[in-house]
Order: sequence, then structure tokens, then C-alpha cells
Amino acid sequence: MRSTIGKAFWVLSAVVMTLSLSARSAAAQDSESAASPLFGTWQVKVTLVNCQTGDPLGPPPFSSLLTFARGGTLAEETTNPTNAPGQRSPGQGVWETNSHDVFHARSVAFINFTTPAVQAGQQFIDQIITYDDASDQWNAVAAIKFTDTNGAVYRQGCATATATRF
Repeated sequence: MRSTIGKAFWVLSAVVMTLSLSARSAAAQDSESAASPLFGTWQVKVTLVNCQTGDPLGPPPFSSLLTFARGGTLAEETTNPTNAPGQRSPGQGVWETNSHDVFHARSVAFINFTTPAVQAGQQFIDQIITYDDASDQWNAVAAIKFTDTNGAVYRQGCATATATRF
């Protein structure tokens, strides 16, 4: 008798665990099945701007690639000529939906060594992206922050960006 009850308990436990995992997996798939217009890789043109006036600063606009993945992660690579070759790592970050066409993205990259233009440490980019359904493009405004290897902020700036789907 005791062995039958024990077997029934383990079978019931296995069934409950299987159903629970199955329900979680289905819920995760449902939440990601509504495709975000941001999913995918984008060719981005970045312009550094004066934070107060929005007027363009140097260098001329430069290119970046941003890839937005399901689950809210992003990968980024840039050609900013301010950085020496190998000075800046690719960026990694997160993004979230604020509304159907407005998104918030944050990323970080390592600055591997110091040059006259940039100190070793990290670069943080915080941006608001506005997607345009009609053109399948987006625009962004970004705040940029540089920290040294101790985490102290030594430079801040702003940028605008336009993007087309790759």
C-alpha cells in the first residue's frame, strides 16, 4: 500500500512539474509572438549634437549597426572616428517598449585604452527611439556618458540618429 501511494505521489509530482513548465513556455512564446517593429538589425546614421541647442557638432555623421532581439537585448557596433582602432568594444544593452512606436534602449561599451580624445573606461548610451510605421524607419535622441576606469563621469554629450532596416 505504501509503495502504491509513493508511486502515485511521484507520478503526480512529475505531471504537475511538466504542466507547469509547459505553461511557462507557452506564456513566454505568447508574449514574444507579437512581433515588435524594432526586432532585427538596423543601419544607423549618428550625429553628435549640442545638448542645449540640438545643433550638429563634429565629427561628421557616422554609421552604426544596432540589432534588437526578442527578450529585450541589443548589440551595437559603431564607426565613430573619435575612437582609435580597437579602442572601443562593441556595445551590449537592453531595450523595452514604451508604446507601439516608442522604445527606450540603454547600452554600454568598454573603452579599452586612453587617447587624447577618450579615456579608458566605459561609454553609456541611453536613447529614446521613435519608430515610423509608414516608412519602416526610426529616429532617436540619445544621452551619452563616458566614465573612467574608476566609474567617475568625465564627459557627457548628446546625439541624434536615423535608422533604416538592414
